[in-house]
Amino acid sequence: MKRLYIIFLLITAISCKNQKINGTWISYKGRVIDIGASYKPGEKGVLIDFDKKTLKNINNNTTIPIKIDFINSKLIVKNDSLNLNFDFNINENNSIEVDFKGNTMHIFKQLNLNNKLFTNKCQISTFLTTNNFKKNKDSLVIKFSDKISFCEISKKLVNENLKIKNYWKLIEYEQNYFLKFTPEKRIGNQIYQIIEFDECKMKLLKLTYSIIDTENIIELKTCL
Repeated sequence: MKRLYIIFLLITAISCKNQKINGTWISYKGRVIDIGASYKPGEKGVLIDFDKKTLKNINNNTTIPIKIDFINSKLIVKNDSLNLNFDFNINENNSIEVDFKGNTMHIFKQLNLNNKLFTNKCQISTFLTTNNFKKNKDSLVIKFSDKISFCEISKKLVNENLKIKNYWKLIEYEQNYFLKFTPEKRIGNQIYQIIEFDECKMKLLKLTYSIIDTENIIELKTCL
């Protein structure tokens, strides 16, 4: 009986080891491996496409082909100038951890690319820069500038206004659109996916998190 139990455990372990995943995954936060050592902050917006076997950053157009070794849980980058391999783990909470070195584990979640929008960057940018947006419940006011992609987020507090200055960038990936906010002091960044867009409103899904949080931005509305 004990022998059968051991065999069952071995089969289960092998099955988990060989578990394959598909689709596109995005890094949304980092986890420091050794808190007693120096580390690099986790890069947000790294995309792994397990179907096309590619690695890229959502911020640029450079795509790197990779090999995926599910048996040994490794991502392999090998070309004329690079020969690297990175360990990854598939977690039970539907997340993936990748060790890109730097004493930080990058944590990924699956990215839903079924929110294709039949629009273009010009239309979205015009909507953002020609309107003022307000979320009455939180007295949150957002103004997008067309000058060097500058954005000011203001929240009225009891006795004062809290103003967070950000740079914003509109990103398109496979007909899905994303907004990236980078604080003026460059402390982290946040990425939102635009999941709905028309002439009156834009609905956003928050994908990543940062020290300076703009959690209340879930909808930009111009019409009642």
